[in-house]
Amino acid sequence: EDVFLLHTRDPQNPLVFGLFTVSSGVFSGSAVCIYSMAAVRAAFSGPFAHKEGFDYRWVEYKGRVPYPRPGTVREWGA
Repeated sequence: EDVFLLHTRDPQNPLVFGLFTVSSGVFSGSAVCIYSMAAVRAAFSGPFAHKEGFDYRWVEYKGRVPYPRPGTVREWGA
């Protein structure tokens, strides 16, 4: 639904607040999750998954990581 950045004393490591909601015929709910930017960077630097096999299950990608790495953003002016 929404994301909010709370700046901290370390300008490279704000807190990221995410608001998530789900609504279905079975369940409705909301959650607020808080992550440090360092945790977000670590998640995007780690292994990633892709769908593989006859049933297209999510599995860890074991191949050569492409360049630019998926999920990266080019820096301004680069």
